[in-house]
Amino acid sequence: MSVASPRMRVTLCAERGLVTQTTARTDGFHFRYRSLLAELKAMAELSIVLLGEPKEGLDEFRKLLSDESTIAIVPYLNPNRSRSRRALRAARGLITADLSGWQVDLVAAVNRTEPDLVVVTALGRQSLRFAEVLARWPTLLIAEEDTSVLSGFDRPESRAGQLLFAAEDSAFHRRVPQNGAVVVISRREVEWARSYFRTSSVTVVPHAIDMDYWSLGERMRSEPQAGVLAVGQFGMPRNARGLVDVAQALAARPAWQQRLKVISGTRPPMAQLPPFVDFLGAVDDPRAHYASSIACLVPAFEVSGTKTTVLQGWAMECPVVATSPAAASVEGTHDVDLLSGTCPDEVADSLIELMASEAMRSRLVKGGRRALHERHSPEGARAAFAAVVQATSIR
Repeated sequence: MSVASPRMRVTLCAERGLVTQTTARTDGFHFRYRSLLAELKAMAELSIVLLGEPKEGLDEFRKLLSDESTIAIVPYLNPNRSRSRRALRAARGLITADLSGWQVDLVAAVNRTEPDLVVVTALGRQSLRFAEVLARWPTLLIAEEDTSVLSGFDRPESRAGQLLFAAEDSAFHRRVPQNGAVVVISRREVEWARSYFRTSSVTVVPHAIDMDYWSLGERMRSEPQAGVLAVGQFGMPRNARGLVDVAQALAARPAWQQRLKVISGTRPPMAQLPPFVDFLGAVDDPRAHYASSIACLVPAFEVSGTKTTVLQGWAMECPVVATSPAAASVEGTHDVDLLSGTCPDEVADSLIELMASEAMRSRLVKGGRRALHERHSPEGARAAFAAVVQATSIR
């Protein structure tokens, strides 16, 4: 009589934002992390350690996990509001091995779960907060490059910021051995991950969206189409810059005769945008806007991870015009599944070219759907994630 082997024990460590990332909405990373949680639940005994008390959504999160998974919350209160002071404290702690109270609590919470594998989710430098965890257990780090523009002397453009970040990174690397693997969501982040985490064990688990939700139903197919749609957080400076530059390039071209509809939860700099830009604010369901648009524009020149809006356009059969960095984030090919440009003028020219050719729009829609199913399907992403979990575990 055979005896069933015990299930792998996996502990997921994340900041409190994981709760809203998995419960708040159906698009973007919300679907990605729900899928990863489902895969971990299917293959292992899952425990969750959250760094910080979630502001909302914890009850929904517990329902999502069911009673099979345990959740521990480690309070994370840092009295230093300045990013520079937090970074200096983190670097000093990594160098001297002196742990603050929350670090001790974090290690203890993970230790109680007796994991075979720890999975950590964090942006680039946020992984510093999990350095003690990364140093103690076989770890799979789900990482994303953090390209946020910082303020004060922390700005990467400033000499002081560069020196601070270099010291912080050096301390991190001295403390964390190469005892695990790194997962990124785009091939364009592989070199960054190898350099930043100093490891050759980097695996791409492609970003996927919920294609049951993001689909063009029969009712939507009958929507009259007009204008071009841009979706994003355009109140953020790095996103606003691309939108403003492309819009101004369009304004300089007499051939441009369309409205540009902007969906954003944060207000873009309207004073810098031409009169043909319509700010729609945040909308509950952007699918109808994709369906009623001739094309969608992804104007981001500063990109980390995967531009979900490209995937949404592909899924909604809305031809995509994007910057070259946005196209590269989904391995898009110019004139096959999207049009792309390396600068605002090229993006504007591509958009005008697309507006003039129904045959090109039809061809790009077909190419986009094919790319979505071949490279960004939920099934493919879950299979790739399951494979790297098995390979990294000590079992």
